[in-house]
Amino acid sequence: MSRQYEDFFFQEVLLRDLEEIDVSTIPFPVIVKPVIIEKFIEGDEYVIDAYFSEDGKPIILNLFKRMFKHERDMSNRIYYTSKQVINESLMKINTFLNTISSFFALKLIPIHIEIRLDKEGKIIPIEVSPLRFSEICTNELGVYAYGINACEYFFKQQKPDWESIVSDMDNFIYSYCCAKIHSPIDCKKVESINHKGFKENFSEILEYRKMNIIDNSTFAVVFHKAPDLEENMRLLNVDLNQILYIKGISICLVLLNKDNLVD
Repeated sequence: MSRQYEDFFFQEVLLRDLEEIDVSTIPFPVIVKPVIIEKFIEGDEYVIDAYFSEDGKPIILNLFKRMFKHERDMSNRIYYTSKQVINESLMKINTFLNTISSFFALKLIPIHIEIRLDKEGKIIPIEVSPLRFSEICTNELGVYAYGINACEYFFKQQKPDWESIVSDMDNFIYSYCCAKIHSPIDCKKVESINHKGFKENFSEILEYRKMNIIDNSTFAVVFHKAPDLEENMRLLNVDLNQILYIKGISICLVLLNKDNLVD
């Protein structure tokens, strides 16, 4: 799709060559991924679960918005949806998906897409992942928000009537929170997690799913609802280290208070 984004900078780099790059040629700010360097994309970020029908038409099943603490935050803790989220972006994203379909002649395939919508209304794709929806079953936020089970809709080739769906939705914000153990904490050193204490951060939990941290750094996925975005903003600032019990009390103190050590 590079011909659609001729002004978008990206450069493939071998990891061993990364430190030898002439930085004067790089149009900062950029994002470095293993190991592509690409222009930092500004704008509101959305996540889409969709499939392409037998005739190649895009069928949007989920539409979530990503929430950040600040512009440098790259965490994926909070995603949410609402009437407003769908109304502000559905038509533009559907047009974008039609463009993808025309390039690749996609049919009968599920797809997960992350995009940013800039202030001019232009969509820039961040990630396009075929053959899946939002990972670790977070796509099921749609079940709570507007009654769509993305997997069921795909296998039955059902098409949501978004006009009716949005009309019937309430005015709540529906969100999921991915609670993760971040480095430098070793997941193997976590003895237990205070799930009860973490639950106290939510006003209304729709479902609380504990995860096996041996297999994944995510220790819980929480589906929840609230009347506005204040709860989500607070959740973005919750120090998850405070609910982890780690082998060795001295290790725990250092991790929890690395900026302001206590006795």
